[in-house]
Amino acid sequence: MKIELAGNFPLSASGREFVTQQAERKLGRFEGRIREADITIDDINGPKGGNDVRCLIRARLNRLPDVVIEETAGTVGAALHALDRAVQAVTRAIDKRRSLRRRSDGGDALTPRVA
Repeated sequence: MKIELAGNFPLSASGREFVTQQAERKLGRFEGRIREADITIDDINGPKGGNDVRCLIRARLNRLPDVVIEETAGTVGAALHALDRAVQAVTRAIDKRRSLRRRSDGGDALTPRVA
């Protein structure tokens, strides 16, 4: 899985490494499912302050629609909560695909069969 980090928020080298490591740790379990994850961290308001750190994550999945999560917070750490939400969204997308596949195979006993 390829992880790209971008944005206009000033991150140190250790900060960039931290974000990348967190993404690899949390999204790594989907190694065969996610082709690429783009993480963009932006300072929305500039020097004004407030909840102005936006973290946008786009996970490009194999044979499924992309998962896009956006979180706005006061700090980068809080904005990275978006990674947890991305894990949940990817899990839901994969589970939904599995359940749809089972239904189309006739494996769901609750689905009425039409003769």
